[in-house]
Parts: sequence; C-alpha cells; structure tokens
Amino acid sequence: MAAWISCLRGKQRDDMIAQMGGGSDVPKVPYCGRSMFYQEAGEGPVLIFLHGNTASSRLFEPLLPLYTPHFRCVLLDFLGNGRSDRVESFPADLWQEEARQALALIRAAGYERPCLLGTSGGAWAAMNAALLAPGAVGAVVADSFDGRSLHPGFARDLTAERDRAKRDEAAREFYAWCQDRTGRRWWTGTRMPCCDAPPPDGRCSAARWSRCGRQCS
Repeated sequence: MAAWISCLRGKQRDDMIAQMGGGSDVPKVPYCGRSMFYQEAGEGPVLIFLHGNTASSRLFEPLLPLYTPHFRCVLLDFLGNGRSDRVESFPADLWQEEARQALALIRAAGYERPCLLGTSGGAWAAMNAALLAPGAVGAVVADSFDGRSLHPGFARDLTAERDRAKRDEAAREFYAWCQDRTGRRWWTGTRMPCCDAPPPDGRCSAARWSRCGRQCS
C-alpha cells in the first residue's frame, strides 16, 4: 500500500494536481442541499470513476497517468466522503442513492453518455445508475463487483471484515489517506470510520463516520 500511495509524489503528483485544478477553487455539484466535489483531467471520451464505501476519489489518483492520455477522467466524491459535504447518516439503499448522485453529476456537467467505472460499492452505484437511466450511461466497468445478487452471508462477512479493518493499522491509515484530501484533521471527537475511539497519538485524520439518511429524487 505504501508504494501505491507514494507513486504520485513529487513533481509528477504536483503536475497532476495542477492539471486537475487542485486548490481552493474546486468544482462542486449541488445535490439535495449539499455539494459534491469532483475534478477532471485528460482529454477524450468521458470516464467517471466511482469509489467504494469508506473511500474517496483519491483512491483512483495513482491510476490517472494510465488513463488521462486516452480519456477525460472525472473523479467524484460521494456525499459523506473526501471533499464532498458531510452528512448525518447513510440510507439503507446507499448504492441506489449514490447512483442518483452520479446521475446528478452527469446532468449538471452535461456529459453525453459517459462510461462509469466503479469499484466495490462504486460498482453497484455504476450498475444502478445505468439501470435507473440507461439513456444517460454509455457503458459500465464494474470492478470488485459481487454479481447480480449478494450471497447469503454477505452482511455477516462484511461486518467481520470491517471489524478486522478497525484493528489493522494499515487499513486505518488507508481510510485516513482516502478521506483527508486537504491536510485538515476531521477528528472532532465523534465516531471515526476506522475506529471506535480516537487513537492515543491523535494521528488519525479520517473524516467523521457520517451516514446520509436523506432521500433525494
């Protein structure tokens, strides 16, 4: 994971951030009274990257040098993650809600039938977006996708995996890296996505564990 994170350090990373318009003046999409952050890089057919749960669009930044020569890459932070607005709770139909957020970006930015590339929970969001609005989506790439339906033990296995991640330092730092894009510490004493209590050294900079319960059309 360290090599994964470090592969865009130095001038290469600075150039990529500059190309993507990094800084205080960043594009936002309004959605249900909140704002979603997104950024673009490259030229060509539009390719929208959708991250999984507890992550953010930063997950895809190390891959951009492979895609920007061929695609107009768009990185979206779902609400509650990355640079998008925080929320109070997530709904039970989270992957449907994130599909609606992706479609809101497509409409607001005027993209014509872009390809959606989603990983893990983002793959479910991408598939749902295509089902909700087939005319708005050109193609879907579903990475780490569970298939047409979840297996009977999915909830049990996911809960166990999350419990292990809370105790894994590398996993904690990965979530912190995904969620802290600006150098600010989001820790305010409320529950974190990677732990039930603040770490003793105060190093955790992950965003607050927030779930969105608002239903939006």
